[in-house]
Amino acid sequence: MDNWFLFLFLRLPMALALFAAVAEITAFILRDAPEVRHPLDRLLVSMQSSPNNAEVVLLGDSVTQDAASQYALGSETQITNLTTNQASGMTGALLLLKRHLARSTTPPRHVAIAATPEFFAYTPRGATKDVYLLSVFRRADEQDYMAEAGIVTDGNSWKPAILEPERRIFNRAVGLVHGLLPKPRTPLAQPPQDVPLETRGGNMASTSMIEQRSVKRIELSETARRAMKSICALSKTQAFTVHIVWAPAPESAHRLWLEHETLRSLERTLRKSTGDCRNIRFSDSNLLRSFPDHAFRDPDHLRRPGWTIAYSNLLRDMLAEMIASPKN
Repeated sequence: MDNWFLFLFLRLPMALALFAAVAEITAFILRDAPEVRHPLDRLLVSMQSSPNNAEVVLLGDSVTQDAASQYALGSETQITNLTTNQASGMTGALLLLKRHLARSTTPPRHVAIAATPEFFAYTPRGATKDVYLLSVFRRADEQDYMAEAGIVTDGNSWKPAILEPERRIFNRAVGLVHGLLPKPRTPLAQPPQDVPLETRGGNMASTSMIEQRSVKRIELSETARRAMKSICALSKTQAFTVHIVWAPAPESAHRLWLEHETLRSLERTLRKSTGDCRNIRFSDSNLLRSFPDHAFRDPDHLRRPGWTIAYSNLLRDMLAEMIASPKN
């Protein structure tokens, strides 16, 4: 009985207190190490290497990321790929661009945002903003910007490190090692030509899912407006041109957007609300080639490999035109 008493009321509490103390100290030591949980984390770690002075910085959501992460859309001196997914929104795109500009010795000539219109209507909320913004962009100026934009942690989320070992210890330890180890890079291949395109059937998106996307209201969100205004201010000081490229959309959805002037209305709002970006340039990949409804595996994303490669080649040509344009 005495041994059980000593174990339960003395030794066990002391062991737990020791583990908690060790965990807290370890978390404190690792507090500035980046987490490596998802592609956005890994992108920020990779940006710590030598600066890239490419002519075009490519931003965008996962529709474009699918293409840009698999195939070379230009050489490294031509294109810097900073595409992510919708979860970080235009706020994440702005903060990535600012980090890139801070490390570059020569600003880009063009910043292209190739994305769905919904990317500009999105506002990060709940756990998403914590996982893809607040815990990723942790520099003081970034945190200040997000606070001013109303992107803040909901309530007091602090917990002892022993209760959050994955987030506060394991992820950061992996991030620290990931940042220190040399990272051999395999250059991406150019998108192949004449690849067969997926036809009807298979994993194509359902008609009902595409219809739901077609009628969804799309308006510029406040966080996206603020981010675009900042990007346009940077375009004035850094002398680059801002391009917005509408990513592929199911043909039936795009047709309705044209009929209802959804894209034109969004473009007008972007022009009016971005201040220094009056010469912003818009282009629409859907007007250069058709992407039928069966080209999509869900309402947003193209099927692989055929249709994703088709978009890769189209985007590569669009970016090449930017690069070939006369220097101001």
